[in-house]
Amino acid sequence: MEIRDYLAIGSLVVAALAVIVQPFTALIVAKNSRQIAVRQIISPMRQAWIDRLRDRMAELLSEISEFCEKRDGGMSVKRLLLLKWQIELMLNMTETEHQNLVSLLDDVIHLSHGQDGPGQFSAALDRTVAACRSILKIEWERVKSGDI
Repeated sequence: MEIRDYLAIGSLVVAALAVIVQPFTALIVAKNSRQIAVRQIISPMRQAWIDRLRDRMAELLSEISEFCEKRDGGMSVKRLLLLKWQIELMLNMTETEHQNLVSLLDDVIHLSHGQDGPGQFSAALDRTVAACRSILKIEWERVKSGDI
């Protein structure tokens, strides 16, 4: 065999490898590009969700505190329930932390209507804020890491 024959065989081997390897390379590149695109779409959506949850929680806790001071019922009760339901519908009830937050919200709302004393209400409010902060931190870490 001459050098020309080796070059021809080498060219055929390279061409065959290119035909076999190229689709796998293209598949990997496409998959990575799709994952990056999905992250670029979902991360801002998750951040907006975090912001809305934080806003709704702050508004609800503010309304509860005002309701406790005034004890005037009516529109305040309606507003409390609206905010509570908005928050609950934003949460994923398959996650334990989210279930816990809803339970704590129920406790705080119940205590805000009762005569159990400000100490119990204040403690329940603190537990609710801590639970919400924990959820917000977890979600922020997901956004930061690009975890979908």
